[in-house]
Amino acid sequence: MKKITYNEIAEQMSETNDDRCCTVIALAQLLNINYKEAYDIAKSHGRRHGEGMTWGDMYAMYKIELAKIGYVLNRLSLREILETIDRPN
Repeated sequence: MKKITYNEIAEQMSETNDDRCCTVIALAQLLNINYKEAYDIAKSHGRRHGEGMTWGDMYAMYKIELAKIGYVLNRLSLREILETIDRPN
């Protein structure tokens, strides 16, 4: 299956006259779906046209939608994130 690109999503987004939609774009890329599908999912989780989402609402949405396709979303502490990054000494 072809991976949807940011440019394809951005073009679809421009047709909706939507803004403050980084969450919708991220969801579309995460689930490899088009902008309209991601827009509808975000709307079902409380996002309104032209408005962003709170961190809590985004986290809940991503967790639910990823679970539908067999993934688990876990929060990581800053320490856990930094431990996974290759950094020069």
